[in-house]
Amino acid sequence: MGFAHLPFLPFLDSQATIPSQETLKLLNLITPILVSASIVTKLLSELPTSVECYIYDDLDLDHSARLDLIVRLLDQGSVKVVTHFGKDLIALGVPSHRIISPFSSDGSPSTQSVILQSPQPDTLNKFLDLVNLKMSRLLSWMITRTSNFIVSGSKQNLVHIIRSAELNAMDSNEISGWIILNICSRKFAILDTLGQVYSSLESIKLSIKTQRATYFSRSRNQIWVKGETSGATQECLRIRTDCDRDSLEFTLYNRLFTDEKLLKAKIMEEAEELCDAESPDDVTGEMADLLYFALCRVSLADVEKKLNQRSLKIIRRKGDAKPKWEAKINDIDTKPIVDTTSNPLRCQMIDLAEIPIEKRASLLKRPLTDSKTMTNLVTPIIEMVKLRGDQGLLEAVQKFDRYKERTPMVVETMKGVVCSRFADRLIAWVCTRGNSDPSLDGLDVSDPRSSSRIHPPRSDGTISAEIMYIASKCGVSEIVKAGGAHAIAALAYGTDRVSKVDKIFGPGNQFVTVAKMLVASDVQAATAIDMPAGPSEVLVIADHTSDPVFVAADLLSQAEHGIDSQVILLAVDLSSDAILQIEHQINLQALKLSRLEIIKQSIPKSFIVKVSTLNLAFELSNHYAPEHLILHIHNPNQFTPLIKNAGSVFIGAFSPESCGDYASGTNHSLPTVGFAKQYSGVSTMSFMKHITTQELTKQGLLALGPTVIRLANLEGLDGHANAVQVRLSNSSSSS
Repeated sequence: MGFAHLPFLPFLDSQATIPSQETLKLLNLITPILVSASIVTKLLSELPTSVECYIYDDLDLDHSARLDLIVRLLDQGSVKVVTHFGKDLIALGVPSHRIISPFSSDGSPSTQSVILQSPQPDTLNKFLDLVNLKMSRLLSWMITRTSNFIVSGSKQNLVHIIRSAELNAMDSNEISGWIILNICSRKFAILDTLGQVYSSLESIKLSIKTQRATYFSRSRNQIWVKGETSGATQECLRIRTDCDRDSLEFTLYNRLFTDEKLLKAKIMEEAEELCDAESPDDVTGEMADLLYFALCRVSLADVEKKLNQRSLKIIRRKGDAKPKWEAKINDIDTKPIVDTTSNPLRCQMIDLAEIPIEKRASLLKRPLTDSKTMTNLVTPIIEMVKLRGDQGLLEAVQKFDRYKERTPMVVETMKGVVCSRFADRLIAWVCTRGNSDPSLDGLDVSDPRSSSRIHPPRSDGTISAEIMYIASKCGVSEIVKAGGAHAIAALAYGTDRVSKVDKIFGPGNQFVTVAKMLVASDVQAATAIDMPAGPSEVLVIADHTSDPVFVAADLLSQAEHGIDSQVILLAVDLSSDAILQIEHQINLQALKLSRLEIIKQSIPKSFIVKVSTLNLAFELSNHYAPEHLILHIHNPNQFTPLIKNAGSVFIGAFSPESCGDYASGTNHSLPTVGFAKQYSGVSTMSFMKHITTQELTKQGLLALGPTVIRLANLEGLDGHANAVQVRLSNSSSSS
């Protein structure tokens, strides 16, 4: 079965008459889009990301350059090209099915599709004769809608071409109606055809309108939205008609193959329902559901092969359930068993005395992706939002924040009674949620004229009540449900629905940090930032007076932030036993923490460095320039003058970094990645700017003027000197 028939072909022939984003999105759902080659590069940012693009060759280039550009456009993802040079392209290796040739009465085309433009009667008759001869090949024939001869596409297998100006005059119902006009009921029903369901004209209209797969239930005699009850609806990316127009193909957004958490949740859900099933029919149904999701990542043949291998085993393990599940089924409240004896958590161990002085500067490398790679990753995200505004931001939110804006739900509860449910957009400010929720980064002591906050939504599109309360208390006027580089771009450049801001505050991951630095350096954005603030980090200096329990707890409090977080312990003249006690406490306390899996990845990227003196420890700390510096040493205040570079310092055993994060009074938005050498943390002064004034009296200018003239002349700026000299001369003459 070939899904080859098009209801019509929209033609974007002028940049001045490009349809709206909503119209383009609707067109992309039901048909490919033909675009003039002369403007296609200018339109790429306006077209939907999943567009099926045909190219119309109207290039004004020499023959060789023209062919090169056409091939390049096809290489970049264009599906077909309309061109007079079909034979030349075939000679270059372009498949004939990707070429649409203009028809002429001189002979039969060499390509599988042809286009007829401004037909004369004799040319049209020969064209229709050729169509009738070739119908058995199920080709795609095209005729311009603006020609004098209008022919029924359903009878002649012709596809009408509609130009931009005409598209702008059509509403969504008229555009959707074209696909309805070109389909027919299947003569022999579905029979036992695999993977097909029934639809009605009304269900097809709703599928197009809502972009959710909607079918017709014959048993209930009503419209049926797949997955509406569970919330797992099928999102349509594309709807196409088959060659004889009696079936539709829905191309759906695939979540299970890309969303590991969703797939895991579905497998656990179906396994639990299988365990609870009692009747043979229920067991069979739940087993089928479980197999469906389990086979998303493996074939049944692979499973059968593995079972055959196991059947040949001589020695078999005892068939009891694992302790975790035995405890669960017996309602025993037990904590997860983690074996830390065979695989304990360990930081990398370094003895500074064994490292040559010239290599110490590069000793403590942070676990970050290099700047060039991150810039290459972030730049396209920023450009997408910058060029496409709200549409680009929404697509980025769907891709990176895993949230898709819900379309309105419309249900006809009985004939003549239609109910609907829709969500109103919550508008607010921008802040990064990171790996934890809620994030309290917005709880700052500041009172800007107006502020916005960015915060990634949860999977259901909501934001935690705590965040909303904090935003209210801080006077936030706007909350944008987005996070990451795309949210930074929206704030920096502004969109129709997101207000442009003057300055961006707050920490984030590497993507956020790079995005902040990129927009800060773009004069078009005209946006300042507080500082570069990336993955969280802490450096602890501990001597023989330190408590291993406290030291380990401080290291873990930062290690739990994310897998790219780094913790450093500078062990000042500590014995091997003392270091072992700290490592033991790291493992012991980590087992009690809910973010153990993150800690397992961040601790191995961290360091314990043996140093002989406190002076060496502070020298190394100043070079590393940590975000948080904690002092577990005797008489710590005596050594604070040695601190040159740190975001915030926590002095003494009873000053955990957590207090700085939440309640001690200092701001915890701090420079990371070594930027504490150049930047301070956020403070109330960060939300202010200072404007200076100067007013000189005649006497003041007489006293200061000669100095200004001399300095201006040294710089060769005669105009500066003259602005003072004319006043001095005037003063002398008037006196």
